[in-house]
Amino acid sequence: MQKALTVLNKDYPVLRLFVTLGNASESIYYGLGFVTGVEFKKLYIPALQKTASKNFKV
Repeated sequence: MQKALTVLNKDYPVLRLFVTLGNASESIYYGLGFVTGVEFKKLYIPALQKTASKNFKV
């Protein structure tokens, strides 16, 4: 990973990385120098939402 970041740095002085909140890799990226930010967007899989709404009616 460090080698890839070094190579990319030659052409891209800024690199943005989007990681799902709670993903175990968050700490790895933080250790490599990425800073945490605010949640950008919540992503859902529509098929799972339909299944969940059928199974969990309120």
